[in-house]
Amino acid sequence: RLLSTARAVAGSSSLVALSFDSLSCPVWRGFAGAELHRIARSFGVPVLHVYMAEAHPDDAFPSPMQGPVALASELRRHRDLEERKAAAGRAQAFLTHKVGRPVVLVADGMGDALEEAYEARPFRM
Repeated sequence: RLLSTARAVAGSSSLVALSFDSLSCPVWRGFAGAELHRIARSFGVPVLHVYMAEAHPDDAFPSPMQGPVALASELRRHRDLEERKAAAGRAQAFLTHKVGRPVVLVADGMGDALEEAYEARPFRM
């Protein structure tokens, strides 16, 4: 599924940047997610965002810093795919607002197969 989505995002480009995203990551929220998207797009490289397990869920590994963009509500570990997709929807809306254009974002499954395959921790981009 990721490969077919990446091909669709790429269109005629031979490249696609992948960003592994988490709203609970203060660095991603503050600047990294939007900046990666803007820089890649400035070079003509489309971006596919993958929402994954929370980096700093409030119920497991809360971050002592909120960064420049504080969360309006608590983010906990996702208990099921519906919760992960809901968080992904919030992240997509947040990022779309920050970059000023629609972004493509998919959610990793609850088995975290994409995170494992791409070794997306601790740096997620």
